[in-house]
Amino acid sequence: MRLLVVGGTSFVGRTFIEAALAAEHHVTTFNRGRTGADVPGADVVRGDRESVTILLASLRGGRGTRCSTRRAGLVSQTSPGEPRQIPNRIRARVLALTRTTPPAALGISHWSSTEMARYIKKTEGVYVSQTWVSRLWRDNDLQPLQPWRQGTFKISKDPRFEDKSATSSVCT
Repeated sequence: MRLLVVGGTSFVGRTFIEAALAAEHHVTTFNRGRTGADVPGADVVRGDRESVTILLASLRGGRGTRCSTRRAGLVSQTSPGEPRQIPNRIRARVLALTRTTPPAALGISHWSSTEMARYIKKTEGVYVSQTWVSRLWRDNDLQPLQPWRQGTFKISKDPRFEDKSATSSVCT
């Protein structure tokens, strides 16, 4: 049997592929090549899961076409979509803003994709969706939703904060 596994480099996928290969099935993996090592013995196709329809179309091919020939065609295909609608200057602006603390007027401690999309619409006059911001962050390995990784923190505005923290201190 011929199997196509999307991903296949982590725990469950890797175990599944190894079992399929042991049962002498023909396995092809389709992944970005970013996380784990590929399983030896499986054919590998690099790509993003969002373009899985392109992969499936190329793997179907015609009768008598070899699988390796069809996969080579996938690499040379250009994107069927339209050119980018969001200018590069906006992409750069979002990436730069992501690495900074949001303006105090917004009343937030860190950026969320929704807040970033709203801010760009307000300041730049260009609509970007929350999903687009999330994808941009993911594609650039940015994780602004984890403020503890930014190396900053906020001190409580409670006037009794100092008293409370001194009395609740575990270390003496």
